[in-house]
Amino acid sequence: MTDAEAEQLLRDNATLRASNARLSEQVEKLTEQIAKLTDRVGELLAVAQRKQRKRSPEKPP
Repeated sequence: MTDAEAEQLLRDNATLRASNARLSEQVEKLTEQIAKLTDRVGELLAVAQRKQRKRSPEKPP
C-alpha cells in the first residue's frame, strides 16, 4: 500500500466517522420523537376510551 493510498483511506475513514456521528444524532432525535408520540397516542387513547364510556345511552326504566 502506498502512502497516497493510506492517506486516502484515512480521509475516507474520517468522512465515514463524521457521517456516522451525524446519523447517530439523527437517530437519537427520532427516537426521542417516537417516545413522545407514543406517550401522546396513549393519552389520546385514554381520552377516547373515557368518551366512549360516557356515550353509552342509559337503559330505559
